[in-house]
Amino acid sequence: MRKLPELLSQLLESPLYGLTLDRPLPPEQYGVYLFVDESDAAQYVGRVGLTERSRREGKRFSSFRTRVRGHTRARHSEGTFAYFRTCEFFRSQGRPLAATRDDNCAAPEFTVEFRRQCSLVRDMGVHVVEINDNKLTAVFEIYAATVLGLPQSFAVS
Repeated sequence: MRKLPELLSQLLESPLYGLTLDRPLPPEQYGVYLFVDESDAAQYVGRVGLTERSRREGKRFSSFRTRVRGHTRARHSEGTFAYFRTCEFFRSQGRPLAATRDDNCAAPEFTVEFRRQCSLVRDMGVHVVEINDNKLTAVFEIYAATVLGLPQSFAVS
């Protein structure tokens, strides 16, 4: 596990990618990615690899590019970071949330904010570090989020 601090340095020092015209698209590789705001402050860590669900469905690895784009889609099964931001927004406004993601995504006022958050995420920069070991990506994702103090959960799929 001595690799983890070195990988974090590589992640933080990597070029800034994104989905806007002023940034190059993320590479077609996999590993761990970090969304950052306009001041390069860490916002969200994710990983690209082969999940157990994907393996069961016969799917292959996705890439940084595919995964980052997925965060900008306001759909029930996509937009994880934007969904998290939407829930945080609702909580900060004292607005109620439904018990399930399905129910939240069915609510028109939630959907409007979810789409707005997807747009904000689309404008963020992304740092990446290529990691070819799927188990190491899982451990490093949690390590990076913890060290960076990011309030996120980790789905096991």
